[in-house]
Amino acid sequence: MERLTRQAEGENAYTLAEEESVQAAIERLGRYEDLHEALLDAYARVLSRMDVLRAADKTKTATYQQLLAEKLMLTNLLDRFQLYGIPG
Repeated sequence: MERLTRQAEGENAYTLAEEESVQAAIERLGRYEDLHEALLDAYARVLSRMDVLRAADKTKTATYQQLLAEKLMLTNLLDRFQLYGIPG
């Protein structure tokens, strides 16, 4: 991936790599924000489905186990966002 930004030395601030890349940076940021929202939505849906199965005492089913695996994967991805200062 070609970076559109560069980090200022010793700081937690970023600048554009090139001035003409403003629109490209905005579009990429929008796509990252879309991804983050989609991950949060997917996480909420998985939790909801797990709650339904848990209420029906179906925690040992293959579906529940698959949802648990998906929850762990989504948790890992969202944690990586938080690691870089993007709260969920």
